[in-house]
Amino acid sequence: MEGQKDSRLHVFTPNGLGLMALVAFLIGMDSMLVSPLVPVMTTTVHVSAHWGGLLVTTYALAYGVSAPLFGPISDHVGRKPVLIAGLVVFAFSTALTGWGGTFWELLVFRGLAGIGGAVVMPTLFALVGDRVPYERRGQAMGLVMGAFCIWSNKNGQFGHRFSPV
Repeated sequence: MEGQKDSRLHVFTPNGLGLMALVAFLIGMDSMLVSPLVPVMTTTVHVSAHWGGLLVTTYALAYGVSAPLFGPISDHVGRKPVLIAGLVVFAFSTALTGWGGTFWELLVFRGLAGIGGAVVMPTLFALVGDRVPYERRGQAMGLVMGAFCIWSNKNGQFGHRFSPV
């Protein structure tokens, strides 16, 4: 109706929610894509498969330990430089994981990817708080977290397509 405000949250708005959701999706995808590829990755670097779990653990541990640090850092430094730094670390370390020639290199790159993801996600949450009105903030957080989590549902179907095992 004319004169009424649309109360729905639109994905591509000036507050950048669509882009934030896309970034969250990519972080979520990376965090879940490695698990089905562990058998191939460990075979490639000539270590037994039971060591492969460390690739997932390293990412999760680096993410979990460092994530609480980056929200406050982005408060002091600014959202944009922290977000860009996190995306650069995340992108390069994820790409380098594909080129890692030894198991130790893979561990280092997965740890750096975890730190990059840990920089990005809290900064995205802070951006939602900064840019989305209070009344719509829950909806916006749901969109960003939904994009992050949606990959978990499709991970098994998609991740194994890259693996001959």
